[in-house]
Amino acid sequence: MDHPRYGHCFRASRGDLLSLPGRPRDAQVPDAPLPHRGAGHRDPVRGPDADGRHHHDGGVRRADGPALPARGRRFLDLRVEAPQGARVKSLDGFSRVVVADGELWIAEGFEDVAGELGLTERSRWDALIADGVSGGRGRIAFVECRGRRAALKQLRRGGVAGPIWRERFLSRQRLTDNLSIPRLARERGVATPAALALLVVPGPPGLCRGWLATETVTAARNMRQRVLKLAPTPAEWAEALHVARRLHDAGIEHPDLNLGSLLIDEGGRGWVVDLDGCTIHTAALDVDRRIDALRRIERSYLKTCFMNDVAAESSIDWPATYARDDERLAARWSRREKRDVAKLNRHRRIWRR
Repeated sequence: MDHPRYGHCFRASRGDLLSLPGRPRDAQVPDAPLPHRGAGHRDPVRGPDADGRHHHDGGVRRADGPALPARGRRFLDLRVEAPQGARVKSLDGFSRVVVADGELWIAEGFEDVAGELGLTERSRWDALIADGVSGGRGRIAFVECRGRRAALKQLRRGGVAGPIWRERFLSRQRLTDNLSIPRLARERGVATPAALALLVVPGPPGLCRGWLATETVTAARNMRQRVLKLAPTPAEWAEALHVARRLHDAGIEHPDLNLGSLLIDEGGRGWVVDLDGCTIHTAALDVDRRIDALRRIERSYLKTCFMNDVAAESSIDWPATYARDDERLAARWSRREKRDVAKLNRHRRIWRR
């Protein structure tokens, strides 16, 4: 996008930089709102700035923390240097502390617990996680300190490229999404554990890695564990798919919604986890996006049964369980049946390999 006075500019995440190429870093930039986000602008997620303006200093834009991802928008990922031990309020509900290994983001009220657990050091995270249990993507450690329970894990990439990228991420923004997106989801009424701390460590060159601490859900099992050990009841299937629907009603599109992302606690309440790669929409998802997500859950169920020699139930009515009497979704599900079944058969050929 071209600025009328300063030429081409790139929009960066909040808390990072908005560069104005061609201008020296120490150049003085007038304190005036950009034309494409003028005074009083209302962001659909964050809302207006406190004074309705965007401030500039030394050719860069500074704000109060990472932005939530938006459709079709790429964010620059530039590091703001600060002295070790510096504490900066840079994301609603979180403080950013510069530590020896990188930077530590801590939720309000969790500072003392993080200090007592030694979460400022990467070696301490690794030691705790090594004593944990095997999870969907690596090991998970469950710790308790001062009456607070937390689940610790190293963040790893999923999907087809997961075995290649493993724990390495191209963007720091992708890691801080583990803080901002769950917070937004909870504000929109979605049941998901709150993030408590995030350690971001740069390296290898051009990449970064992250370790995350979240709240724990008491006596919860994900739907994959239930399929393999407990045979989910119709009520549990209904609750799992209803929490998926609540996520979609909130305008949050999960890129890898599967049985491992859906939990049921001891009280029968559904939860959704692993929201870091989600796309945030300003309105509820349309029917096609909902069906894509529902088909992904169905494939996850069939793959779990196929890979573990478990008989798959043929009586599950996915659209009816997800949306009850939503005739529009049921009709669209039927019209897409031939195409979606062909896609499922392609996945089955891959599973057999």
